[in-house]
Amino acid sequence: MVREAANCLAEFTTSYDRLQLWLKFESGCTALDSSNMRVPRLYGSPLKLPAEKGMHSNWGAFFSFGDLLVLDDPVRFERKEWSISFWMTTPVVDTGKQHTLVQSVKGIRYVVIDPTGLRLGIYDRAMRKYRNALKMDKLGTYMWHNVIITYSEGKVKYYIDLAFKKKMTVKCNDPIKFIGNSADGMEPFGTFCDLRIADHVLTSAQMKLYSSYAPNFVDVLPDCLAANICGAVPFLAKTLHLNIAPTTAAVLRFFANLASNGM
Repeated sequence: MVREAANCLAEFTTSYDRLQLWLKFESGCTALDSSNMRVPRLYGSPLKLPAEKGMHSNWGAFFSFGDLLVLDDPVRFERKEWSISFWMTTPVVDTGKQHTLVQSVKGIRYVVIDPTGLRLGIYDRAMRKYRNALKMDKLGTYMWHNVIITYSEGKVKYYIDLAFKKKMTVKCNDPIKFIGNSADGMEPFGTFCDLRIADHVLTSAQMKLYSSYAPNFVDVLPDCLAANICGAVPFLAKTLHLNIAPTTAAVLRFFANLASNGM
């Protein structure tokens, strides 16, 4: 019953947005996902950001050479569409290498910035070229920026800070396996946080939420709400003389059903 409650919690925290992976880099919570199974293996030791440089409640990590997250259960896109949302800082630290954030099992860099730090796009290693390169030279320095990339019907769309920037034609449905760096650990991305990967194109409302930066943002996140609910369950169960485990499972199942029904 405890396992069922945990699975219900995982479903509640992510099923509304159908997230396949959510990496927050928040102290005490590195990863969540809808199956409660896709927990990345960590190589190296990414640097957690100090409070004055992180987002929200000290969110953020800096990936250097050798720092890498590997998904034993790669993220797959059965519907051949996806969305990737993340926050990053500019300018990108110059390492002399390109900066890879997301890489597929076949080596395609879904999210990569070239060595100059000025072009964001997809890098096809087999073709040895950047595709859909988006210029980033006009972004403010030493600032956090939200980037959203969506893919559907063979077209990739780029948004920075909610503003639509570019649309290009490209084919990229390979499963995602590597996060924060290339597979060999030699293309560290640098600083990022709040990376979310979904198996659908985000709605306008979701894009607005993901790209918002407000003081109360953390308080309305699904996992924070779930934690508050879970904190209330033991009190109610004790007061009403209920069994905590089945009560928790029932409450979370109820809210998961609301989320899956779009309510």
